Formats: sequence, C-alpha cells, structure tokens
Amino acid sequence: MLVTILCRFTLGTGIGHSNPNRCFPHPTIYPRFPPMISIKIIKSHTISVLIGNGNGTFKTQQLYATCYVPQQLITQDFNRDNKLDLITTSFSTNTICLHLGYGTFMTTPQSFPSGGSLPISLAAAEFNQDGQLDVAVANYGNNTISVLFGYGNGSFQTPPTVYSTGSGPRFIVTGDFNGDTRNDLAVINTVSSTIGVFIGNIGGTFQPQRVYTTGGTDPIQLIVVDVNQDNVQDLITANNGGSSVSIFQGVGDGTFLTCENYLTGSPPSTNDVFNGESHCDCGTRFSCH
Repeated sequence: MLVTILCRFTLGTGIGHSNPNRCFPHPTIYPRFPPMISIKIIKSHTISVLIGNGNGTFKTQQLYATCYVPQQLITQDFNRDNKLDLITTSFSTNTICLHLGYGTFMTTPQSFPSGGSLPISLAAAEFNQDGQLDVAVANYGNNTISVLFGYGNGSFQTPPTVYSTGSGPRFIVTGDFNGDTRNDLAVINTVSSTIGVFIGNIGGTFQPQRVYTTGGTDPIQLIVVDVNQDNVQDLITANNGGSSVSIFQGVGDGTFLTCENYLTGSPPSTNDVFNGESHCDCGTRFSCH
C-alpha cells in the first residue's frame, strides 16, 4: 500500500525559498499500514492526516497540533510497534517533534533538541548498527548537521552528535554511497551551492564532509537514485537559481564525479525530472564548473 507525504508550504520561513501552495510528493511503500496522505501546514502549526479508503478517496482530515513552524515531515516506525509515526522539524524552537502513531497520532508531540539552530530537514535510518532507527537533521542556522541515535522506544539520545557543513544546509538524505552496508549522509548547502557527503563509520560516527559544487546556484532539493542503472547510488539536486538540475554519478567508493547539469526552463523540483520508470527526463545539458 502506498503512503504519500505532501509538504505544502503556505508561509515563508524567512530564508527566501518558500513555494506557496506547492506540494512535493514522496511515495513510500508500507505494506502494514493503510494508505494515507499527511500534509504539513506551516501557517497553523498543524499536521493534517487523511486516511485512505482504498479506492482512491480519503476520509475527512484529522488535524494534529505540532511544534511551531514545522518544516520537513517524514514517516517511520520509531518505537517498533508496527504503527507509523510522524516526525518533523521545528524551525523556530530548534527541536524535532515526534508524533507516535496508535492508529491515530499523539495529540502532544515529544520534542528533542535538534543540536543546532533553525532545523529544516531530516532523514531517518540506522546509523550505529544497533537495529534501531536514528535521525539526522540539517540545521540551517548554524551550518551543521546533527545525528540523534534512537532507542527503539520512541525516544532519542541527547545531546546529538554535531558535524559542520557548508553554508545554509537545507535538505538532507541518507544512502549507502560506498557499498559497505553502512548508511551515509548527503546534504545540500544552499548558500554555498554545494553538496556535502558524510561517509558513515562503524558505531555511527561520520567522516568530515567531502564537498562537491553544484552546477546551479541555490540548490533546494536533493534525492538519492541510481540514474545510470549501474547499481551505484547517484545524487541529484534541484537548483532554484538558473532553473537546473545537477546529476552527480556515484563511483561506488563514496566519491562522486563532477556533476552534469541540465536546464529545466523553470525552477525545478527533483520530483519533476523523473518519469514513472525512474529515468531522468532532463532538459538541455551543460557542464558544471
């Protein structure tokens, strides 16, 4: 069954990149959960959950108050009860906010320090090889990412472990970039127009970032995908400045080739450049510098 997360930006966050009334779908397969749509609404500081009926229609929305100025929203099972939970970043309180799921969701979220200022994006994976889901957060305000190790019961170890990034980390993703079965991290640095790649070590620590320049300015989104179908993970950024996407082909050892850049003709989303078979429907190609 398909769970789709839609992040609707209805109010600016002060960093100049809001897209009013624009939605970004992120499909994920969760066989044990009913299909639903969860919409983060910044203006009212709420999360709206629409449970699917299984026929393409949805039940009436359920609203849940969340932390002030929520940003990215992701779904995972953080307490291992086979029920989907919601977690988001709070841009103004420097926290991440967890709504545990019980068929519905907790009306009062649990808050954990993000480890930095202005947390804007997060990703969940197992980083320290203990079988529990952890969370990585991009902190836009002080140019860091932080890692919170999960206990498997809906709580996280504090304080988080913090790593320096480039200027303006905006979107964080996780993948295995060197084929060692340990999860790595990549973050786009919007102000410096770079990607920072952090290779994971045994025990959940990360190597200092390897920096790659994007082919366009103001990168705002990042995805992990095997573009050339060589079984090695690649990275793609959506660049608001210059209206382009940058493709970084992975070598397989944790490094990436200099990017290939493609004009899109309008400010892109990474969701806009792929067709249903995960092939890139890109525009005019030009070289990265």
